[in-house]
Amino acid sequence: MLKSYVASKIKAIVEVPGGCYDAVIEPNDEGGYLAEVPALACATEGRTVDEALAMLADAVEGWLAVAHEKGLKIPPPKPTPSTQAKV
Repeated sequence: MLKSYVASKIKAIVEVPGGCYDAVIEPNDEGGYLAEVPALACATEGRTVDEALAMLADAVEGWLAVAHEKGLKIPPPKPTPSTQAKV
Protein backbone atom coordinates (compact mmCIF):
# COMPACT_ATOMS: atom_id res chain seq x y z
CA MET A 1 0.00 0.00 0.00
CA LEU A 2 1.33 3.44 -0.91
CA LYS A 3 1.52 6.17 1.70
CA SER A 4 1.35 9.85 0.88
CA TYR A 5 2.92 12.50 3.04
CA VAL A 6 4.13 16.06 2.93
CA ALA A 7 7.89 16.10 2.46
CA SER A 8 8.42 19.82 2.94
CA LYS A 9 7.00 22.83 4.72
CA ILE A 10 3.51 24.11 3.98
CA LYS A 11 2.88 27.82 4.34
CA ALA A 12 -0.51 28.81 5.74
CA ILE A 13 -2.16 31.63 7.65
CA VAL A 14 -4.11 31.72 10.89
CA GLU A 15 -6.81 34.39 10.82
CA VAL A 16 -7.44 36.42 13.96
CA PRO A 17 -9.60 39.48 14.55
CA GLY A 18 -7.88 42.32 12.71
CA GLY A 19 -5.70 40.22 10.42
CA CYS A 20 -3.66 37.04 10.24
CA TYR A 21 -0.35 35.46 11.17
CA ASP A 22 1.88 33.40 8.90
CA ALA A 23 2.02 29.74 9.84
CA VAL A 24 4.25 26.84 8.86
CA ILE A 25 3.29 23.17 8.91
CA GLU A 26 5.87 20.45 8.43
CA PRO A 27 6.21 16.72 9.01
CA ASN A 28 7.22 15.76 12.53
CA ASP A 29 10.04 13.22 12.89
CA GLU A 30 7.87 11.10 15.22
CA GLY A 31 4.92 11.12 12.80
CA GLY A 32 2.14 13.60 12.28
CA TYR A 33 2.74 17.28 11.70
CA LEU A 34 4.17 20.23 13.60
CA ALA A 35 2.41 23.57 13.08
CA GLU A 36 3.69 26.90 14.30
CA VAL A 37 3.23 30.65 14.10
CA PRO A 38 6.83 31.88 14.31
CA ALA A 39 5.84 35.49 15.10
CA LEU A 40 4.22 34.30 18.32
CA ALA A 41 6.55 31.39 19.09
CA CYS A 42 3.36 29.32 19.29
CA ALA A 43 3.38 25.69 18.14
CA THR A 44 1.35 22.50 18.34
CA GLU A 45 1.00 19.12 16.63
CA GLY A 46 -1.62 17.08 14.83
CA ARG A 47 -1.93 13.66 13.20
CA THR A 48 -2.85 15.24 9.84
CA VAL A 49 -2.18 18.60 8.21
CA ASP A 50 -5.81 19.62 8.75
CA GLU A 51 -5.74 18.60 12.40
CA ALA A 52 -2.44 20.42 12.97
CA LEU A 53 -3.87 23.61 11.45
CA ALA A 54 -7.05 23.35 13.54
CA MET A 55 -4.98 22.76 16.69
CA LEU A 56 -2.82 25.76 15.79
CA ALA A 57 -5.85 28.03 15.46
CA ASP A 58 -6.90 26.99 18.99
CA ALA A 59 -3.36 27.44 20.32
CA VAL A 60 -3.08 30.94 18.83
CA GLU A 61 -6.44 31.92 20.32
CA GLY A 62 -5.25 30.77 23.75
CA TRP A 63 -1.85 32.42 23.33
CA LEU A 64 -3.45 35.76 22.46
CA ALA A 65 -5.91 35.54 25.38
CA VAL A 66 -3.11 34.90 27.90
CA ALA A 67 -0.94 37.64 26.37
CA HIS A 68 -3.82 40.13 26.71
CA GLU A 69 -4.45 39.08 30.33
CA LYS A 70 -0.78 39.47 31.24
CA GLY A 71 -0.34 42.73 29.33
CA LEU A 72 2.36 41.26 27.09
CA LYS A 73 3.39 42.91 23.85
CA ILE A 74 1.67 41.15 20.96
CA PRO A 75 3.14 41.33 17.46
CA PRO A 76 0.53 42.94 15.20
CA PRO A 77 -1.15 40.64 12.70
CA LYS A 78 -0.78 41.21 8.97
CA PRO A 79 -3.83 42.18 6.91
CA THR A 80 -5.68 39.12 5.67
CA PRO A 81 -5.31 38.50 1.94
CA SER A 82 -9.00 39.32 1.38
CA THR A 83 -8.64 42.74 3.10
CA GLN A 84 -5.38 43.83 1.48
CA ALA A 85 -5.66 46.71 -0.93
CA LYS A 86 -5.68 45.60 -4.53
CA VAL A 87 -3.16 47.34 -6.78
